[in-house]
Amino acid sequence: MRLKDKVAIVTGGAVGIGREMSVAMANEGADIVVIDVAGNMDEVSSAVKAAGRKCLTIKADISKRAEIQAAVDKAIAELGKIDILVNNAAIYPFAPFLECTDEIWNKTVEVGLFGTFVCSQIAAREMVKKGYGKIINIASTQGILGIPLTAAYTAVKGAVIALTREMATELSPAGINVNCIAPGLTLTEHAKSAMPPEVMAFMGQAVPIKRLADPKDYNGIIVFLASDDSKYATGATFCVDGGIGSTMLPGLPPG
Repeated sequence: MRLKDKVAIVTGGAVGIGREMSVAMANEGADIVVIDVAGNMDEVSSAVKAAGRKCLTIKADISKRAEIQAAVDKAIAELGKIDILVNNAAIYPFAPFLECTDEIWNKTVEVGLFGTFVCSQIAAREMVKKGYGKIINIASTQGILGIPLTAAYTAVKGAVIALTREMATELSPAGINVNCIAPGLTLTEHAKSAMPPEVMAFMGQAVPIKRLADPKDYNGIIVFLASDDSKYATGATFCVDGGIGSTMLPGLPPG
């Protein structure tokens, strides 16, 4: 097992991509701390425990420093340490640029960017003490491309990619690897409820692999970055998006 007896914190780990990443790391031997605003985290807890690992679930708002400090303190008190932090939590509002309100903008930044900063800073202070840690930021291909109707989210994810590089520069000498995953559009329950089916179908055909991502498609990369297999990788952004962020023309026929 590549993560045997490691302790991983996953923000937004109750559902969607975060849930799958939590279970994937548990299957590789990690105990999991799920931090989420969701009221019911029984399902992810059961899945982690079914893998034979401990699961601590904490309801907390990642944009509130005091709540995250309390969550990290509780994790250390109960599980003894923090080896891995996955900054997955974010909000994904849809609004045309000309109609994006200050409230939408500020809340998106508060959760997706400030929350990533706060969680990373608090966790890194603990990791520095033992000279080891893995911080994995979940950005998006939207932080690289211009996608309509998501100005705030796109700006936040671009900033998370930049923050990853800065954090790696400062923290890597202390034994902390900091990397970033940029997923493509993923068939989470939120995405399916927020976007019309015809839009989802169109987007799927625009991907060179010819489908949208399943939340499980990131299991391999999260385990790699959380493990010592990636010990010489830091400051990098790994696009796992079916190729849409790296190609100019989608779906040309072979031959």
